Amino acid sequence: MTRYNKRIDPVGDNGLTRSQQAVARRWGELLEQLPRLAAALEKEDFETLADKGERLAHLADSLWRDARAADRAPVPDRGAVFAAVDPDALDSPVGRALHPDR
Repeated sequence: MTRYNKRIDPVGDNGLTRSQQAVARRWGELLEQLPRLAAALEKEDFETLADKGERLAHLADSLWRDARAADRAPVPDRGAVFAAVDPDALDSPVGRALHPDR
């Protein structure tokens, strides 16, 4: 198992490491893309759907890699990663559905 290197991934002012902040950023971007993807599907706009779907796949891949890196970091305070996600993204219908207690 790879060990966490605090010199490479230091804890920032908000209590999150850089890799944990990257997870929060990617999660916010993913939440922003899902409603746009659903709207393209409803309109049967398959060209936009393909473009947005490809972007979503890249975001999911980046989120997975960032989460793997953050998994080796110190455990942040409960809710700290969600607190770092863009509030507008969390306030979307998708964000409310995924996190009803936020």
